[in-house]
Amino acid sequence: MTGRRSPQVSVPFFIGSDGERITLAQLPRRGLKRWLPRHKAMVVAAVRHGLLTFDEACKCYPAYAEQYLSWHNSVVSAQSPETGTMGS
Repeated sequence: MTGRRSPQVSVPFFIGSDGERITLAQLPRRGLKRWLPRHKAMVVAAVRHGLLTFDEACKCYPAYAEQYLSWHNSVVSAQSPETGTMGS
């Protein structure tokens, strides 16, 4: 992905579960063949935090549209209820 922002994007970055800034440049590359849980979590978080719209995510990551709900549910179920962060 390029660092260019779409007019629909409302934030330039968000803070990831590890405390690091996440920008468009840190998102998984287009055409990624092997999606690891951290890749899925990062894209779900980018949409949830407004870095990327759902439509933009679907254009960048074709598998995203069909798998979004399962990715979202697995990320949410892995989060700690107290902190909202990923469990170990």
